Order: sequence, then structure tokens, then C-alpha cells
Amino acid sequence: MGEYKEVIARNIRYYRKQAGLSQKELAEKLGISSAAVSNWEKGTNSIDIDTLFEVCRVLEISISDMAEVNPSNYNYYLSPHEILLINAYRSANEVTRDNICTLLKVDSKGGERIEPIQESET
Repeated sequence: MGEYKEVIARNIRYYRKQAGLSQKELAEKLGISSAAVSNWEKGTNSIDIDTLFEVCRVLEISISDMAEVNPSNYNYYLSPHEILLINAYRSANEVTRDNICTLLKVDSKGGERIEPIQESET
């Protein structure tokens, strides 16, 4: 399976689950069979571009998110988990954002690292 085919397959499954939809529910919203969704997620079949855009619309994500491509810098990729964390941070209130910055030892106003993060030993 090609690199982007794997990324798309993984992300269809990931974002479908994030949306709280079963394969059958996503298929119903798209007017297709649940077997088609299953085959995309397994990488058995490729999704056509028009349907991929429709999947993104239904899941309320961008095509860039689906393909893990940052349009401003094609060499920089965010995983679905990183995107989820960024979105959660952006939707948090100011106190929560300040607490996150304190935990990560990042200046909440300027975004500069205050001190290096020390990995804890477990």
C-alpha cells in the first residue's frame, strides 16, 4: 500500500471514530455501502477524490487534516493526535491554556521555552 493510501485509510478510521460514527453510519451519510467504508479503512480499495472531499465534509475536517499535510509547509506533518491536542488547546479557556503552558514550561504569552522538559523516569 502506498504512503498516502495508508495515511488516508488510517485517518478515515481515526476521524470517523472521533466523530462518534460507525462505518455503517458514515456510509449512510455518504449514500454508499458500509463495505466501501470498511475497504477504505483497510486500504483494500482507494477512495476517489470527490468522495474523499465528501468524507471530509461529513467528518468536519479539512483535506489537509485527512492527508496530514500542512499546506504552508509540505515537509511538516501533524499526526491526528497532535491535531486533536492543538484543537483542544485552542478551545480551552485562558486558565487552562496557562496551566498547559506551565506544565510544558513554555511562556504563555510569547511561546518561548522557559526551561527544557526533563523526561520523567518510570
